[in-house]
Formats: sequence, structure tokens, C-alpha cells
Amino acid sequence: MNNWQPYPQNSPQPTPEDQLKDYVVLIPNPNRINKSGFSDHAPRYQVCLAFWLGDSFVDEQMRPLNVHYYVTLPSHS
Repeated sequence: MNNWQPYPQNSPQPTPEDQLKDYVVLIPNPNRINKSGFSDHAPRYQVCLAFWLGDSFVDEQMRPLNVHYYVTLPSHS
């Protein structure tokens, strides 16, 4: 079962409940080389832990992320 949600098409709601949840996001891999002559074995995406601010995802250092997909982590309690 695929639980990955496309972003921004299915973004979380701008509610306090969604802002308190933890998310795992897929961002484009910055180390991927898209040129002829290079092996294309590098993963297309990089996985990051992220937080929802109500209108965008940020990482632990509050830097904005270029998110393509996300999944909500289960509650801690």
C-alpha cells in the first residue's frame, strides 16, 4: 500500500493538529547528475524528516524544503 501523498496537490490542512504531526518527505536528490554519459544509479529523491507550518514544509533548522511527496508519521502517544 502506497501512503505517499503528492505535494502540493494533497497538502496537509493548515490546522494546529496537522502542525503538531511529524512528516517524512521526499525532496529531489541534490547529488543526482542528469547528464548523458553518467550512470543513473543515484536515487531520484532524498528522504527528510519535516514539519508542517500550515503553508509549507521545513526541516529541523526551519529551512524551506522542495517537497514532492510526503507521508504522515504515526502519533507518538
